[in-house]
Amino acid sequence: MKKLFLAGTVLAALISLSSCKSSSSSFEQEVKKRAEYMCKIQQLTTKAATDESVVKDLEKVKKEMNDFDSTMEIKYKDKKPDDKMSAKAEKIIKEVMDNCK
Repeated sequence: MKKLFLAGTVLAALISLSSCKSSSSSFEQEVKKRAEYMCKIQQLTTKAATDESVVKDLEKVKKEMNDFDSTMEIKYKDKKPDDKMSAKAEKIIKEVMDNCK
């Protein structure tokens, strides 16, 4: 289930962010921010299994990530996916998630 959640969030990040044609640093920062939300949700989900007080924090972070996703979908709604940017997004997400503890 954890892998399915991670795969789904990676896919959502790639769809909403991979088609960026604006400055590379802005794109990278946005992908990194999305990956950091993913990491935080993963951490809180693990903690929520044993600590109910974490559930509110988890819901808050999920809402923030959903709001961020909505903003990115609007920002990039007219852009077509680009393989180079998708590969870059995957690399950034992998780096952040590999360091997520």
